[in-house]
Amino acid sequence: MQILPGLPILPGIDLHSLMGDRGKGGPVEKSSDGVVEYWSSHLDGVSSEAVLPFSHTAVDHPDTVVEVRRILGLP
Repeated sequence: MQILPGLPILPGIDLHSLMGDRGKGGPVEKSSDGVVEYWSSHLDGVSSEAVLPFSHTAVDHPDTVVEVRRILGLP
């Protein structure tokens, strides 16, 4: 995990961010999925960023699946 921020992003690769927000109110910049804070997971320059109203473990939630399918260009 410590080396990931230093790895180059190859030209032509689109980055997308999916983050959770447990819905405690306030600006998204202060949100958290209960494990990772928004400020820690936000990346400048991504093609899309979705902040979904779920906890860190919502990888199989239908809305998360819909967003991943959209990113992958699947129906």
